[in-house]
Amino acid sequence: MNSIYILIPFIVISMTIFLFIVIKFIYLTKKMERGVILFKIDYLNKRVLRLNKKSKFFNTVFDSKKLNFTTSNYLSLNTFYDLINKEDLTKIKDYLDFQVNQKEKIDFRISKSASKHLTFKEKIIW
Repeated sequence: MNSIYILIPFIVISMTIFLFIVIKFIYLTKKMERGVILFKIDYLNKRVLRLNKKSKFFNTVFDSKKLNFTTSNYLSLNTFYDLINKEDLTKIKDYLDFQVNQKEKIDFRISKSASKHLTFKEKIIW
């Protein structure tokens, strides 16, 4: 009888770990389907416009609740800069400083300090 009581916590812990792994796998699978985020930078007014919808699966820091960066919603240029890796930020600033009048595709990484724009729940997921 005592051996059953010993096994119950083990079974509960094992099932919890299993469910966590399954949920995390499903989340990561959906996260890989995230696509591309399009921005339009208004350099004169120092703001950034998001051109496409937020993801339902919180794929990037740009989808966080604190930023409220939804379609056709502006974000200040300084906040946008704060989210981008410093090395990649130079590519964006160089492009803007030369005031090129053509569209440009620039790939960049998210800064590690971007987590300050996340809620507690989002920090766990991200």
